[in-house]
Formats: sequence, C-alpha cells, structure tokens
Amino acid sequence: MPSIDITPLYNSMRGDLRDFLSKYSLENTPPKVALVIVGDDPASLAYLNSKRRLAEKLGIEADVVQLPSDTGRESLIKKIEELSSDKNIHGVMVENTIPAEAGITYPEIVDHITPWKDLDGSNTVNMGRTAKGLSSIEPATARSVMETMKFLEIPTGSKICIINRSITVGRPLAMMLLNKSFTPVVCHSRSIDIKSITVRSPVVVTAIGKAGIIDRSYLSDGAVVIDVGINSVGGEIKGDLDLQSISGTSIRYTPVPGGIGKLTSLLIFDNLRLSLKRKHM
Repeated sequence: MPSIDITPLYNSMRGDLRDFLSKYSLENTPPKVALVIVGDDPASLAYLNSKRRLAEKLGIEADVVQLPSDTGRESLIKKIEELSSDKNIHGVMVENTIPAEAGITYPEIVDHITPWKDLDGSNTVNMGRTAKGLSSIEPATARSVMETMKFLEIPTGSKICIINRSITVGRPLAMMLLNKSFTPVVCHSRSIDIKSITVRSPVVVTAIGKAGIIDRSYLSDGAVVIDVGINSVGGEIKGDLDLQSISGTSIRYTPVPGGIGKLTSLLIFDNLRLSLKRKHM
C-alpha cells in the first residue's frame, strides 16, 4: 500500500514562496497577516499556532487574534471588518470552528473579509470567481488537492469522486476540477450507495472527518486516495482511510499527518501572493 510522498511538491512550492517573499520584503514592508480564532478549542489552537510558526519561518508577520467563545455576532463582524480595513494587514484568515454562541457561521463571517485579503478564498466573491474560472484566491485545501493531482500527473478528464460538499473543500474543488476539464462527482451524507460511485473512480478525495471510515470495499485496484480527513484518535491524528484494510494492495494514498494538511497550511500563505499583487496593481 504505497504512501504518496508529496515532500518534493511541498519543498518546491515553499522554496518558490520564500523567494517571492524575500524579494517583496526588500522593496516593501514585510507582509503581515491576521489569524483569527473564536473560542479555545485545543486542536484548532494547535493548528493555528502551527500556521503562525510557518508564517514566521517564511518571513511573514502573523498576529493570532483569539476571541472569546461568547463573542457576539456584531462584535465578531466588527473585528473582522476592522482587520480587513487595516492597511498594514495584507491577509486575514478565520478558523472555521466558530462556536454556535457567536450567532454567525463561518460562511457568513468570511463575507466580511475584503475579497483580496481572504487568505482561504472562501467568501462569496472569490467562490464566484472560482466558479467562473476567473482569477481568484482559491480555498487552500481544495487548491492542495489540485496541486497534488498535478504532481501525480492524474490524466485530464479522469473521474474524481469527492466525498464532501463544504465551502472549503467539496464545492470549490468540484468547480476547480471542472475548470481543468476533469470529471468530478460529489458525494455527501445524504448520497445513496456511495460505494458504487467510489469503486468506479480512479481518484477518491475524502474529507468526511471520521477516522478509518473508507476501507478497501470503497476502492478499486490501483485507486488513488487523497485523504483530507483530520481526526484525533487517542491523541494521534488519523485520516479517513482505513490503512489496515488496504494493506498489500496497489491503492496509493496521501498520508495523514504529513500530506494534504501540511500542504494546505503552506498554500494559505501562498495565497498571500495575490493579495500583495492586488495591493500594488
């Protein structure tokens, strides 16, 4: 069961981004981003702090803005708009684990980020431009999948089964695949007989969020599984794929951790390029 090593892809993209940021900082103030989290979920905080450390290694100033879980709707909107309008902040990202007490959902709050500062590409303007195939800031997770498919040289036109319909993965990914002439099929929690679809797909992108739910019965021989699932099990991070069930097969997969999640963190900051270019156009 070959694990797909995307380290060469990661290193290449990281090197390109570092070169760009180094040249940018020679002529301008080093870029600054705001990473916003509402509440104190330990896993989300750990992930956010890992992004902050990566940003600093890349030469980006990153401010973590942690708001109480009981921050109200209007206060949260005001804060996001304040950060977006700050001329010294070049990009804003909000963790999508917003507590219900806030009275606003992630899809709603990202619409209060200036489109060209929307590092995760999830607001309506960027999603709309992505759907039209126009230049936009694309959701980093979906972009990570696209970059991985390019790295693996998946043939254009291939059927790609996506098990997710969120605004950060499934929906934008389907649009991005169509823009590149692939054949996406989107499955979700209400889909009937998902196995009959996945087993006929040479590439399966899973972002269900349930450890080990995708086993051998879902997959064809030689399939590629791009595992976007991040699940905490006994203090360990595991993906959606049941590795034991595919042992000894020709199925290839991206590992968790060290796969799509790692690349996504990098691409959040790679999206900063568009923001910086937009500012100086």
